[in-house]
Amino acid sequence: MDRSKTIAVLLLVSLLFCGCSYFEQETPAPTPAVEAEIVQQVQEETVEFDGNKLGVTPAPSVTPTPAASPQSVTRTVYGYTVKFTLPASWAASVTMEATDEHIRFVHSDSASYGGLLMLFYFNDIGENDPAFIPLGQIDGYEYGYALPMDAQFDPAKQAQYESLAAQIEEVTSSITVSGAEGDSDMIEQQTHPVGNYLVTFNMPQGWEDVRVEVHETSISFYHIPSESNGGLLFIFAINPIGTSEPAFEPIGQIDSYEYGYVLPMDVQFPPSQQAAYETLQSQVVDVVNTVYVR
Repeated sequence: MDRSKTIAVLLLVSLLFCGCSYFEQETPAPTPAVEAEIVQQVQEETVEFDGNKLGVTPAPSVTPTPAASPQSVTRTVYGYTVKFTLPASWAASVTMEATDEHIRFVHSDSASYGGLLMLFYFNDIGENDPAFIPLGQIDGYEYGYALPMDAQFDPAKQAQYESLAAQIEEVTSSITVSGAEGDSDMIEQQTHPVGNYLVTFNMPQGWEDVRVEVHETSISFYHIPSESNGGLLFIFAINPIGTSEPAFEPIGQIDSYEYGYVLPMDVQFPPSQQAAYETLQSQVVDVVNTVYVR
């Protein structure tokens, strides 16, 4: 090999060797000045929202709408005070049209189609009214309700209307009727579910201190100021015929059941409340004589 070719080969080998050595060297670490410059650049490119360094706009805050709740309602019909509780769904979707003679409960979104869910009103006791469903009696009257005989809903709102109609019994079972305005013997009518039945009775004036406790097959009446000693005035109960205890006083029958009351066998009042307790207990028969079971 001539001298010029030998020199060329040696130069090529030397360049290759130097190149490999260059790429095998570690990349030098940035100086403190370079690090500071990088940090500053990142900070400038970061957008701040509400004190939080984020890269996107935060979602707007949303205040939740309060859920509807049951509504206690009082209306005057026939001179009597009628009280009832509307379920939350009724309070939001039902319009009440009250007159001196009745209360109409109307599905608001179906009003153009009638929208009637039920009609509450009074009848004379024994009046021939096949559509009338009685709830109770007061002063020679029956009060109750009737359901519409035909479709009353907007077809587009049928599901909502039928959902409301399924709660009618919940509304009617909450109805109480107080005595005529100005009546010195004002009474309060109460209706409660007992077993498969609804029980209505009158609470006389002076029974404001009586607490009613409803159970599956009975209703207990307590004199509140005497509850430290029990305070039980009497128990109204519905039992299968022939199964009642000896102390049970029957007052009526429905289907295969009898209903009546039981008085406590022992002292239920503290000495300081004896007079008040005994006055109330002397009126127990008056109360049970107003009982209406359906």
